[in-house]
Amino acid sequence: HPYQGLYQAKSGAIGNNQTSELSIEYKVMANDQIKFYKKVSSETDFDVFEFYIDDELYSSWSGTHEGWTHQIYNVSPGLHEFKWLYSKDFSGSGGADCAWLDYVELPTMLVTTLFAGPDDDACANSSYQMMATATNQSTILWTTSGDGTFDDATLLQPYYTPGVQDIENGDVTLTISIIDNDGKEFSDDVTLTINIAPEAPGKSVGPDFVDIFKVSETDYTINQVENADYYQWSVSPSEAGTVIETDTAITVYWNSDFMGEAWLKAQAVNNCGNSSFSDSLYIIVDNTVGIMQQHDTKFNFAVAPNPNNGNFNLTFNAASNERTTIKLIDNMGHEVYQKVVDNGVSLNLQVNLKPGIYLLVGNQAGSQYVTKIVIQ
Repeated sequence: HPYQGLYQAKSGAIGNNQTSELSIEYKVMANDQIKFYKKVSSETDFDVFEFYIDDELYSSWSGTHEGWTHQIYNVSPGLHEFKWLYSKDFSGSGGADCAWLDYVELPTMLVTTLFAGPDDDACANSSYQMMATATNQSTILWTTSGDGTFDDATLLQPYYTPGVQDIENGDVTLTISIIDNDGKEFSDDVTLTINIAPEAPGKSVGPDFVDIFKVSETDYTINQVENADYYQWSVSPSEAGTVIETDTAITVYWNSDFMGEAWLKAQAVNNCGNSSFSDSLYIIVDNTVGIMQQHDTKFNFAVAPNPNNGNFNLTFNAASNERTTIKLIDNMGHEVYQKVVDNGVSLNLQVNLKPGIYLLVGNQAGSQYVTKIVIQ
């Protein structure tokens, strides 16, 4: 009875010193296996059933003690001949004097296939490796609808570098064409969408003077940038504060131990790279707890506005009619401005100084007034 179904292959009726053969020439797609069931009833050791791959003997069986058995053999890609051979020696016989073959599972047959790869995104500033697959190809050639270049258009998976026109158009169609080993032509297309790195955002918007005696965090924003996936923010110096968010609106968490000058900037990011950083927002960080006020109640000073841009109004009064010396001292202790004025006046001062924190000092007849002003 067959191993499965209604049919089986059986060796032919042969005499002594004769053979019965079944063979098939077959192209295998990839590393695989050939599987089959066999049964033998013969003169032990003399009349044998053999299996060959490419004329190489893999197994031999004889005798009458086994029924159907399953055989499995590994097969490499390429053209192969599978052969089953029943042969008799010069005399004698045993059992049914034949062999049977059933339920043969051949490896995957080699056929021509071609896939250019999935439509995908590529970056304008880098090369893209193609993801094509093919079988049974003899020759390969890639072409482009644009002006980009392949590093080797005869490879299955070359690198493609977008051209200027590709980038301007925003996409490009790439075609792979093959001729198979039977001389037939095939082709397939893939479309690449060309993405670019984002532009730099504009300057951050938010407070440019921070009094950490009053606040511990301040909010800032930048404009949204086309093609940006997220944003990287930078506070300098790093010990001034930290930013956690990666959006167009963020919060700077200031270090309570820091006072001085800080800069805030941001860059836009996507999978094609980072933009340059925005222009930095200059921020003065101060702590007005313990700010020095007048040391002598004879003085009455008022500064407005404070912070200011170097143009501010100063009003003061003192008990004495003597003239008053006004000085500005920078954070290094250097005197950067001095003016002698009459008592009981209101004057507008315009000083050309770089942004920072300065001490405003007023001296008159042994009395002194000191306060901080911020120039932005």
